[in-house]
Amino acid sequence: VSSLLDAASSKQFLQVSRTSDQAAVTSGTDIVLNNIIKTRGVLYDEATGIVTLTGGKTYRLAFHATFGSYTNPTTNALDVQWVDAVSNTPLDSSLRGSFLPVTSNANTSSPGVTVVYYTPVATGGYKLRCTASGGTADLLANYAQLEVLEV
Repeated sequence: VSSLLDAASSKQFLQVSRTSDQAAVTSGTDIVLNNIIKTRGVLYDEATGIVTLTGGKTYRLAFHATFGSYTNPTTNALDVQWVDAVSNTPLDSSLRGSFLPVTSNANTSSPGVTVVYYTPVATGGYKLRCTASGGTADLLANYAQLEVLEV
């Protein structure tokens, strides 16, 4: 992927990871990754998790991660969506990543993914947010990655 991005030097991209656990993620929690790996033309705030996208360009927004320490593994699932940073409105209400415990008595999840293709009308901020949950879980360090690719 890196060589493809380098060849298409006019395309914007961003890759971010998490270096420490984000504890107690639940409905209404913003997902914040804190380690920019590589970027070209996409602004990202490591303190808030807000990505700034340029109006009129189409992007592939992706997030994949593993959660652990579920408070209730039998019923706890986390839904994560890309949302507008101001209104918290999902960019596409039908697209969400559901993160579920591996088994009803396990304390970690299998990796989940959420992907949205989006073209903002104007330049603005966007973020990842847990929009539904049956409890809390921790976003595990080194098992979370956010990617933004201009397509």
